[in-house]
Amino acid sequence: MFAMTPRLFLLSCAGLLLAGCSTLSDEGRTGHHPDREGEMSEDYLPVDNPILLSSLLDRDREETDEATLKAQEDRIQELEAALARLEADGASERTPDRAALAVDGQRTRIAVITDTPLQERLNRVFTGVSRDYPVRLLGDSASRAALNDAGCDIGNAADCANQLRQYPGVRMLVSITGEGENRVTVRYHDLELGGEPRTRNLSLPEADGRVPERALESLADEVLTLSLEYARTAPWFARAFSRESEGWAINAGEASGLSAGDQLRVHRPGRVIRGPGGQAAGWVQGEAVGTVSVTTLAGDDVAIVTLEDGQAPGDQDILIPMK
Repeated sequence: MFAMTPRLFLLSCAGLLLAGCSTLSDEGRTGHHPDREGEMSEDYLPVDNPILLSSLLDRDREETDEATLKAQEDRIQELEAALARLEADGASERTPDRAALAVDGQRTRIAVITDTPLQERLNRVFTGVSRDYPVRLLGDSASRAALNDAGCDIGNAADCANQLRQYPGVRMLVSITGEGENRVTVRYHDLELGGEPRTRNLSLPEADGRVPERALESLADEVLTLSLEYARTAPWFARAFSRESEGWAINAGEASGLSAGDQLRVHRPGRVIRGPGGQAAGWVQGEAVGTVSVTTLAGDDVAIVTLEDGQAPGDQDILIPMK
């Protein structure tokens, strides 16, 4: 056994720092880069002084044999490469106790299903990160229940898209799969505009064999940002799913950003314009045929509307808020 040199002490500390960076706290937060295919933004706390690692390469060489020295140098290179990636992409920090951001306006309903060894951690992270976005998140268990109620699963979600978008009103269905921890495949199913799912293969960074919390938060950032970007092809809208004695129940309520007294225009179904690859490139709004008003907020995310003028909403009609 040999004594721990300053080099070995540094390596131990650096490894612990990278592995434990998810517990650190900072108020800063920057954006990320959702458009890079095949590589995700490694959005977690950087170490302030990476130069210190390389500065020790020339010290205490006589205290270790050649094989040990080579192992140390390889480890330093790995750590420095990880630090370089962190600094290149910028750093952000979230704390478990941060207050939810105020998000005005309507919230897009996004369902996320996870099937990876990271499932439990991802579910927790998505719950926290979703507070920063104008989304109404359906987590893994709620999303699976909705698919089951519709009589399908993630493999044939397109077959029951009509039911899912009618109730519970899912706009984007996202599946995250992966056999290992550090590589995942994300598929975005646009249940309103259809088309083949958009797919992204992402590589997550590891620190001492574990994907840091910051990397998972960065993944959640990318998923929610891209989901909103894809959904923005068409405006936000709700649908009526049940005729009630006092009006019509619609698939959006207080949690989706509606309030009593809000008015929505009843439109006939819109028309999708597709690009050369088959993906939705645009959306043409259908004819306006009536107006409804929110009279009651029912439950967590359902509302009752009554007819103000024109024609009542049909099963395929959409309800767009009036500005």
